[in-house]
Amino acid sequence: MSEANAPRVLVVEDNDSLRRGIARALREAGLELREAASGEAAQALLGDPDVEPFDVVLSDLRLPGADGLEVLRAARQRDARTSVVLLTAYGSIETAVEAMREGAFDFIQKPLDLEQIEVRVARAIEHGRLVAEVRELRAERLARELAGEVVCESVAMRAAVDLAQRVA
Repeated sequence: MSEANAPRVLVVEDNDSLRRGIARALREAGLELREAASGEAAQALLGDPDVEPFDVVLSDLRLPGADGLEVLRAARQRDARTSVVLLTAYGSIETAVEAMREGAFDFIQKPLDLEQIEVRVARAIEHGRLVAEVRELRAERLARELAGEVVCESVAMRAAVDLAQRVA
């Protein structure tokens, strides 16, 4: 996969060594990575119109400034197709339920296993691709259905539309 087509991932973690380790592992897996050390820095990246939307945001839940749920909201507001995976050492069922209601794709408890993170990020990327494919297929189907509803009064125009539908 070329760098231009590589899925884009934002890693948001205030623990520098953990963030760098996750970023290195995901880069080695062929992903394009950006990093943020705080929720506020992540929100700034997500809100910057010059920064392309991310396919996946991998964010700690407890961050200085804005927390992981605020990062989740910013990511989903920017692009609803972005999958957000939240990480936490302090997970509770209530927090996980709230995160999922807000649109989180996944919720991982620390301590982290880098292989597990790679698998979950790969699933999130694949999920995003499938969602995009479904949207595209639905748009194509709608276009075909609407094409069958062309209203024309001219005999010549009706013949042209009939011919186009047969060809399609």
